[in-house]
Amino acid sequence: MFIVCTKNNKRFIENSAYQERFLTWDDIPRDIDITALAMTSPVLSAISNKKISPKISISKYHYYYFFNEATISIIPSSNNEFKHEKPTLVAKIMAGIDVEREYVLEIRLDKFGNTSINSYPLQALIKKFNNGQMRKSILRTGLNCAEEKKML
Repeated sequence: MFIVCTKNNKRFIENSAYQERFLTWDDIPRDIDITALAMTSPVLSAISNKKISPKISISKYHYYYFFNEATISIIPSSNNEFKHEKPTLVAKIMAGIDVEREYVLEIRLDKFGNTSINSYPLQALIKKFNNGQMRKSILRTGLNCAEEKKML
């Protein structure tokens, strides 16, 4: 689950009640400034007989994004139609983008609680936007950056 903290002290928590449904990343307003983005592990750990849900947090980035990674099985049936199962959550991914240093820090938390951290050049992300692998509307703002470096 993601947790968004904003400059004006608002918090948005994934799957919390929102307009008679559950909150998703697309519901995060585009005109807010994120100060921190966190993900909690779906795995509860027991430490000293207390159940906790580990959390990883990032802050001080110009832009952020979040998405769920899922798989779905699609099987052709005998009458030339396709049957599919329900999507299965594989991982949750969040990222911070530093446009001044031109890099992206991406953190992947899988359904078992395993975390991997990857960084790559900003140009690689821009290439994903340009070739349709990702949609630019996934971005949310954080720190202010120079006008010529703005992505939105």
